[in-house]
Amino acid sequence: MPVNHHGAAACIALLLAGACALAGTMIRVIDAETGAPLSGARVELSTTGEVRLAVWTIETDSDGTARLEADGSAPPRDSGAAVYRVTAAKEGYTDFSRAGSEGRLLVVTRGAENRVLIALERAAAISGTVTDGAGTALSGMWVAAIPQTAHDDAFRAGELAAEAITDDRGRYRLHSLPPGEYRIAAEPRGQSVSSRLRGVAYYPQATTFAEAQPLRLAPGSELHSADIRFTESPRGSLQGMVSGIPAEWRVGGAAIALVPKGGVRVPVAATSTEPGGQFAIGDIPAGEYVVLAWGPLSRSGYEKAPQDGPALYASADVTVDGGSVREIQLALSPGPRVYATLPKDRRCSGAAVLQMTPEEPWFPSWTLEGRTVAGGIEWPSVPPGTYRFTMPRLDEICAFPGVIAAGETSPRPLLRIDGPAAVSAVVAPWRGTVSGTVRFRGAAPPAAVLLLWSLAGETSRATSASNSGGFQFNHVPPGRYRISARFAPPGEGSATPGPPFEIQRQLELADGEQAAIELSASTEVNP
Repeated sequence: MPVNHHGAAACIALLLAGACALAGTMIRVIDAETGAPLSGARVELSTTGEVRLAVWTIETDSDGTARLEADGSAPPRDSGAAVYRVTAAKEGYTDFSRAGSEGRLLVVTRGAENRVLIALERAAAISGTVTDGAGTALSGMWVAAIPQTAHDDAFRAGELAAEAITDDRGRYRLHSLPPGEYRIAAEPRGQSVSSRLRGVAYYPQATTFAEAQPLRLAPGSELHSADIRFTESPRGSLQGMVSGIPAEWRVGGAAIALVPKGGVRVPVAATSTEPGGQFAIGDIPAGEYVVLAWGPLSRSGYEKAPQDGPALYASADVTVDGGSVREIQLALSPGPRVYATLPKDRRCSGAAVLQMTPEEPWFPSWTLEGRTVAGGIEWPSVPPGTYRFTMPRLDEICAFPGVIAAGETSPRPLLRIDGPAAVSAVVAPWRGTVSGTVRFRGAAPPAAVLLLWSLAGETSRATSASNSGGFQFNHVPPGRYRISARFAPPGEGSATPGPPFEIQRQLELADGEQAAIELSASTEVNP
């Protein structure tokens, strides 16, 4: 049975033979929307580890297929490697859950089928101009697209799909975007931007994330004239006191950052406390913010979590009004201990496998790596907030994990920490499966491609049906899905394939459910 591997919105099914039998492997690249083969796609197979060696690179043919031949283009038979990375790229397309990544892990399993299927999405783009309140073009402005996700029907603050800098005429273009919904943000950066501009503006003329107008992109589309007007807002000030600073921090003090609530999670201002714990920030655009305090100070500023010695944290919501001075008190304290147990699978064990990345209010660059302890992984001190579990090296092997904390199962690998009490979590692959058969006029159609799409917009996967029409998707999270089978049926009285055909169904999967579905049609009329 094919082994399915997947990302947040891209599709891949990897079906390979043993570590010493890569020769003869066929890798097929298709358009995820239509199922059509993609010719001229560049496919690369490389070794894993600290040093990556490209051992095989080839372009797909007119049928979208790349073949590893036993003529020296494949990895040597005595390489002994059991795990590879595989990537596929084509101009105008994007593997949007893996854009800019190192590719997917390819586990070579002896006795599996020698086939690989990768589905890519047609990329979209957004372009426009950034101006000030008087309509003057602003050059050197940083512009970013923030993607919509299905979690709580909210945007994931801090996760950026694309970035650009405006040119001398204030123009920008964000490209290689996955289809979906976005909010566009602009922020003054660099010496070429007027010092009177501060804060973040959102399309079309919003000063807060909540007021921003979302833009929806279809596959392969480009939205022009997504113009942003950067208006000045009233300014206020913030001052306060941080208590609980250890004596050894007296020289550097505690770090302070003021971050907009929602939207781009980049500090509007950053400073450090005085020896007595006092701090002050002026010239702040009116709005809703989160004040973050932490230490000991890192040489990388707010880009990295504290790493030298026991860390202390504090955070508070604050509203800054124009023309006023806001007072606030913060008390540093250690974060709670977080302990996570992992699946009983040696490939999915060890501290290097599992990481915690802040969703809010802390910074997305704060990747927290735990330490291996008896039966799982431990993070000694984690500041309160929402975190996402990631398996950056083995996510295709372990699949999307679920998280069980305080007896509640999260629909995504998220963990909420609200107070000082220790938190225990169970991280395990989803147990759901979707399997079935494809039938056209009572028989299995040739070369059928199966696509499973989450209606929430977060997950998509692809696989190919067997010669008998059978298919199976493993480790499927609970939710509502659309499943489609795409193929070219034989023509009437001829072996020549007819026009492309698609069968679609919708289903709802409960946690751990084993769903069986038959995709069948007996007519040439596409449903």
